[in-house]
Amino acid sequence: MKKLQILLFGTSFLLPMAGVGCGLSKNPAGVSVSPSATPVSPRSASTVTPTDGKPGKRIVPSTVLEILLEAKKQNAAITPNELADLGNREIARQGFNFQVNSCAIAESNRVMGKYFEEPAPFSVEFMDRQGHRTTYALMARGFDAFCGCAFDLPLRSIAHDKMTIVSDGSPIEVVRPKDYFLDEIELVDASLNRTIRKWYNHNDQPPLGISEDGKRVYYHTGYDDPGFAELALEVGEAGIPRFVSLPQLDIITNKVTFDNFPKDPNNSYLGYFRFKGKNTSYILKFSYPCT
Repeated sequence: MKKLQILLFGTSFLLPMAGVGCGLSKNPAGVSVSPSATPVSPRSASTVTPTDGKPGKRIVPSTVLEILLEAKKQNAAITPNELADLGNREIARQGFNFQVNSCAIAESNRVMGKYFEEPAPFSVEFMDRQGHRTTYALMARGFDAFCGCAFDLPLRSIAHDKMTIVSDGSPIEVVRPKDYFLDEIELVDASLNRTIRKWYNHNDQPPLGISEDGKRVYYHTGYDDPGFAELALEVGEAGIPRFVSLPQLDIITNKVTFDNFPKDPNNSYLGYFRFKGKNTSYILKFSYPCT
């Protein structure tokens, strides 16, 4: 994941960049991309005009993590439970960013190889569950990266065939386009060949742990700030992200890294963890960050 160094309250932090970057570990579409990016002036960020001439609704990347960081800096005594509650209220309000790998977005907007200094509107079209198509302005910075084209989408939930986006503060369930790829975490059997269950990863974070029943996975937030060490993101079978307080959880975090496993010619960043609990163990297949 690309990170942006900012100065907040006199202290420097590395934050995930909202918009687009090399945050995904695979290029499933097999698109040939260049690592270079040409800075350009941003287009008008107010609206996008689709073919029917009506102004498009906006999709703005979530700022949940930035809000939690500021809350922690304003009140050092805030507890992990309080941070989790605040974060979940913000997810309900503005969604949580999932990085979607889709060079089709950059290509259709004719911005392959270009980078915008400020978020600019990318025209995207989604179809709702009733078959009605709507054009949106996805606010992002754009360039083609080593592992594809990663756009931040603020989501309330994500599944293999549908997702709930947040547009102008309202959740909207839409059909997930086939060329919108996300990194996956897979629960596999001992042979490593059969997938038992899978979850979608919000970015390139390896899994932190798994629930005792094997139905929920956990990730670090992605922030290097020690104040977030006791906060994790949980994703369950329904693909709904929520923050949880690690001290309040009874999850499996003890893990062993696999060194020898079948290689995937299409994924140089493949990895496996075996999470070992008291009475059970789980093998998770995932991708390390793209470098």
